[in-house]
Amino acid sequence: MSRTAIVVQSIPNNTGAVVTMSAADASANMALPNDGHTDLLVENGGAVSCTVAVHSVACSHGRIGDLSIVMAAGTRAIIGPLDPALFNQPTDPANVWVDFTESSVVTVGARKH
Repeated sequence: MSRTAIVVQSIPNNTGAVVTMSAADASANMALPNDGHTDLLVENGGAVSCTVAVHSVACSHGRIGDLSIVMAAGTRAIIGPLDPALFNQPTDPANVWVDFTESSVVTVGARKH
């Protein structure tokens, strides 16, 4: 099954812009296009906590360092930037894989700087 792509917005440094957020997809999970200059934005608009899992790949020493961010109800998180060598997937080299335990009230966005 293919993952749902997260749309990345280009926002130059020292400027302001509204970041468009969209619904998280917990059933198909998501793919974040990543060049090492991208931040993932997550908002949990629900009444319960949710977990965001960012999959890593084995480093040169064989370690895996997945990120697991537990978000309390009503919180926001900025994740990144993520090093492509540590997080972009070998079978999907332009993307970081992101999974959510909840999606009905979780929104995501991304910005490249």
